[in-house]
Amino acid sequence: MKLNRTNTILAALMLIQALAVAVLALAGRAAPIQNTGAPLLAGFDPETVTQVAFQDADKNEVVVMKDAAGVWTLANGYPITETRIAPILNSIKSFDTGRLIAQNRSSHTRLKVADDTFERRIEVKRGDTVDTLFLGSSTGANATHVRLGGSDSVYLVSGLSAFEVPTSAVSWVNPIYFSIDQSIIQYLKVENANGVFEFRRDGESLVFSGLGAGEIANPTLSTSLTNNIASIRLDAPLGKELKPEYGMDKPLAVITIQTRREIMPTPTALVTNTPDPLLPPITPQPVQPQIEEKSYTIQIGAKLDEGYIVKSSESEFYVRIAAFGAEYWVNMARDKVIATPTPTPTVDPNLTPTIPPTLEMTPSPIPTVTLTPMPTEVSTLEPTTEATTEATIEATGTPGN
Repeated sequence: MKLNRTNTILAALMLIQALAVAVLALAGRAAPIQNTGAPLLAGFDPETVTQVAFQDADKNEVVVMKDAAGVWTLANGYPITETRIAPILNSIKSFDTGRLIAQNRSSHTRLKVADDTFERRIEVKRGDTVDTLFLGSSTGANATHVRLGGSDSVYLVSGLSAFEVPTSAVSWVNPIYFSIDQSIIQYLKVENANGVFEFRRDGESLVFSGLGAGEIANPTLSTSLTNNIASIRLDAPLGKELKPEYGMDKPLAVITIQTRREIMPTPTALVTNTPDPLLPPITPQPVQPQIEEKSYTIQIGAKLDEGYIVKSSESEFYVRIAAFGAEYWVNMARDKVIATPTPTPTVDPNLTPTIPPTLEMTPSPIPTVTLTPMPTEVSTLEPTTEATTEATIEATGTPGN
């Protein structure tokens, strides 16, 4: 009976202790959380957005905006890839307040949604309304902390993470600035500080026109020419404004390209017979290809920020490209387009050939070998007792006979 009473007292003490722990835990928490699941940005419609600015923790920033024609561009007017902006705006529309994580400002830095500590700062403009969102750390593959500017509440949302929001301009545009079909290039001219270099198509190759007597072109020249001109990638889109630092008043290289290709017209339905049987049938005429000839110019300006400024006649925008892509044309020289011949050894006609002396082979005498006979070995063994006894018996007869 006494044991049962002791157990009851211990159980009561354990219950009191558990209640105390729960009270202390609740005392350290914020006010009770009410998850409403309402949109984080009330009435947000991606179609009404006219400008978005994206900034990362290193203060790199890119601004995209919608022009009067409804086309999305960078702030300098360079067109962006619209498939980039639409998913981001749709994700922002889906943000809701269903998962409240914190309501204390002291948590902002830890969750990387503070005004000065964040993964991404997104400023969205809709007419006269400007909303600021702070994208913070992620807790999983599809869960990111987000805070609306002016509020201390931090929510966990899905559909968008910081790495899906680029802050470099080149990530928002088509990186191919200029491209051309190599097979239709008929003529290519390069002008730089080293001279003028012209190349014309001969069969499948572009051949250097300035070969001298006995010279041959670099065998890899045609391939390197077409590979370098077929596609020019940009490092940074710079806009339409021509600035003095671009160096286009004295370009380092000018590339001129002429192309020619055949275009077959779209076939149309031919009537082979007329309704009137008295008229002769119509004979179909063969379709003749149309010849299209076109000329392009590419200017390479000054070196700027580890790259070179480039302007194509096909674009109204200036761009910067990587140094290695530009220097192929800037540094082109005659010794790079001409193959270095293998030197042929020459013989001096006045030189008397030296004939090495003939070596006489004197045979070495064969040494005489004297054979010494081996001495005959004489046996010194004494006859055994058994043999003597046998001889005595033969001479005298067997005893007792």
